[in-house]
Amino acid sequence: MSCFKNELASLFKVLSETIGGLTDEQYNKLINGKGMLLYTDNHRTSTDNNKQKSKELFPSRKVISDAEIENLSRQISKITTREEAYTLLTKDLNISKNDLIKLANILKVYISKNDKRVNIIDKIIESVIGAKLRSEAIRSTDLKGTSSYNKE
Repeated sequence: MSCFKNELASLFKVLSETIGGLTDEQYNKLINGKGMLLYTDNHRTSTDNNKQKSKELFPSRKVISDAEIENLSRQISKITTREEAYTLLTKDLNISKNDLIKLANILKVYISKNDKRVNIIDKIIESVIGAKLRSEAIRSTDLKGTSSYNKE
């Protein structure tokens, strides 16, 4: 009976976390019967066919040298939009998580050991590019309510 209670407690914990992650609109639809929770199985088979599909969808990450990481940090510092930085880090380079951590350290971006690759990329972009854009917005705003671009 004790095993059943532990399993039930685990199930309630999963449900609680799932429901806690819903938006108010999703929660209301679930309660009113207009929405539903869906179970998906995360177990993957390791057949050769699946491995080949995985390699096609997610090519192996590129490992780069420390000098290239330094150069990349200078490149990112020069970029002016979040989209350009995202494209560079994901599509153009497709670098490994370890190299992203090295890059974050060079750029003085805090990374948690539990951060996934996508989170690290987002933190780098927001810390470097986002800070630059926010700073520019503050500098270009006149406290009297007019933009500095409109001055004649």
